[in-house]
Amino acid sequence: MLFTGKEKRYRALILSLLMFLILLFIEVLTKKYVHFSVEKIPSFYAILGFLFAYLIIFITYLAKKIGLNKKEDYYD
Repeated sequence: MLFTGKEKRYRALILSLLMFLILLFIEVLTKKYVHFSVEKIPSFYAILGFLFAYLIIFITYLAKKIGLNKKEDYYD
């Protein structure tokens, strides 16, 4: 076996990086037909998805800061 013990985390990391590189290689080799001009930007939808996910997390953080959550003894 290639990885044992504490190195199982590294195995998952290496496998995910290899998968990313394979998918990136496939994306570069495939010919794309664009419908909108923004689709010409490489990985536009991946970047857009990341930004919106970050925006959702940030909005949730701000909602928590302004008092959306209740204290633990709310029902006492």
